[in-house]
Amino acid sequence: MIKEILELGYNVFKGTIIAKIPGLYPLFIKIYKRVSGEYVTYFNGIKLMLTEVDTRPLWYAMSNYESGVTKLFTKLIKPGMTVVDVGAAIGYYTLIAAKLVGNSGRVYAFEPIKSVYEVLCSNVKLNNFTNVKAYNVAVSNRDGNVEVTVENTLKSVPSTKLDSILSDCDLVKIDVEGMELMVLEGMTNTIRKNKPIIICEVHPRLMRDYGYSSTDINKFLRKVGYSSFLIEDDGLVESEVRRDKTRHYVFCRR
Repeated sequence: MIKEILELGYNVFKGTIIAKIPGLYPLFIKIYKRVSGEYVTYFNGIKLMLTEVDTRPLWYAMSNYESGVTKLFTKLIKPGMTVVDVGAAIGYYTLIAAKLVGNSGRVYAFEPIKSVYEVLCSNVKLNNFTNVKAYNVAVSNRDGNVEVTVENTLKSVPSTKLDSILSDCDLVKIDVEGMELMVLEGMTNTIRKNKPIIICEVHPRLMRDYGYSSTDINKFLRKVGYSSFLIEDDGLVESEVRRDKTRHYVFCRR
């Protein structure tokens, strides 16, 4: 009974300012864990592991997480598609894609941080999805190794180009904390062959750590014949990649 009341409570308050009160998440987790004996939340018919460290899973359910991106991502995916999730984290977008593409589709998820990758795999298993292939590697413009930031420390991890793995794809989601250009360069052949729609979170400040800027992304997009659109909560706005702050974009064929 208490568990049902808790679940009803956060369904009532999700998307409101109450859901963002500091300290609410850890308090809820402690109570929920004690009552239910599990760290699992639910959104859109999908199960997602909760952890006391990563506050995002409950935020997915209680708040309007990346609402414009989620809405567009969901709208674009059709049964039978091949979807690629680069920087999959614990699997929020991977799980949405797996549900929408169905048994006739395929999802490839890439997450370089081992502890996060393990939660990703647990979430795929938790939902009994058999159409997901997860890789514990970074995606870049070369096969081998690259340095990524893990808990504010640079760490060398295995890397791959998407061109080395994919034969076809329809949609690619990218969230790689500053390595956006390298991911795009490593899928040049895939872009030219398949012309996938790309949803990309762009981090201008973090790009500088890798020695490039938003101008370089704009040049790359022009080279492969792609246009860029800024994702807003109420729709898309045609725009070159800006250098002011972190934003989400759609890249697609002109």
